[in-house]
Amino acid sequence: MDKLGQNEINSQSDQPDPDVKDALASFREKWQKELRISNTKNKSLTHAEENPEKSTNNDLEEKAKSLFLKGIEMERSGKLYEAIQFYRRAVQIVPDIEFRLDAPKGSKKEKTNKIEVNVFLKIVTAFIKSLSNTAKKIFYFSDGAPQQFKNYKNFVNLYYHKEDFGINAEWHFFASYHGKGPCDGVGGTLKRGAARASLQLPFDKQISNPRELYQWAAQSNNLPKIEVRYSTIADYEKATENLNIRYSKAKSITDTQKYHCVIPNTDGSLTMKLISCSNKTYSCKIFKRQKK
Repeated sequence: MDKLGQNEINSQSDQPDPDVKDALASFREKWQKELRISNTKNKSLTHAEENPEKSTNNDLEEKAKSLFLKGIEMERSGKLYEAIQFYRRAVQIVPDIEFRLDAPKGSKKEKTNKIEVNVFLKIVTAFIKSLSNTAKKIFYFSDGAPQQFKNYKNFVNLYYHKEDFGINAEWHFFASYHGKGPCDGVGGTLKRGAARASLQLPFDKQISNPRELYQWAAQSNNLPKIEVRYSTIADYEKATENLNIRYSKAKSITDTQKYHCVIPNTDGSLTMKLISCSNKTYSCKIFKRQKK
């Protein structure tokens, strides 16, 4: 990336000429190319004019975010010269700043929760069953994140998996810092492709919400080897109403972090294993004792 000069460039008319638009498009293309090269080489985030001993990555990221957002503001107001300048300054500090932008201020950003996992599993199981009508059982493999997967609410959902989705299942958890695979690359491919496509679109047609992201990703020529599905807030609210009744009857399971295999039974219990290949099993009741 060429270093930005110190002189400010002032726009000369309210309507940007085609040369300026071409310059912005060229800058984006070059920026994305250099970003791919940078990611391949695993370069750390640095800045030529910053002392790494004096500045933290968080400070640099916040500065880059501010500059990048200012660039977006300039582009939307038609000031493409200034937009290029702010974009350049931002990506010189943090090359992949476009992927690090937080949600707008005032928006509520939450981690994926247990109900969302169940909503997503409904979509996943329907897709798997559409691939083969002979599928008998689904084996889930995931990390052990307690917010999403390794918790009693997800376990009780697993107990009802056959009833909910019409197919048996069991869940296996990777050890800490293990389990990276093709699924991680799929998500990265989608995000990189969407970010690149959005930057190439006019500012009033850029991808700005989940529905627009889905509409872009669902086009066959954008992600030809990736199947994309969409869930709505209505799906989540409907699941919340049903699952909260279920959760109220379930009880917490102690020491869940030590287990790496969970298999539902039919008697109100789960079979647990410390490791998936172990012959030693533990039985855990998942429902509260009913008062007489």
